[in-house]
Amino acid sequence: MDRIDKALARLPVELRRKVVVVIQCIEQGEFLDLDVKKLKGEKDLYRVRKGRVRVKFRRVEGLNIVISVERRGDTTY
Repeated sequence: MDRIDKALARLPVELRRKVVVVIQCIEQGEFLDLDVKKLKGEKDLYRVRKGRVRVKFRRVEGLNIVISVERRGDTTY
């Protein structure tokens, strides 16, 4: 079980479903309805907000790779 699966397992079921949909959209490159923002100081690192959850991903050679799923807090970034 990797970090993303562990983070998803800690979320409530309803929120987990929403975050899984967000991850699928990121991997497919469908950003139309997502709150995407490039992170300062990083070349290819972005975040998507969904409620109090943040999904960080890296854009490499046209591919979107999800790096982490974290609840928003003082140390999220």
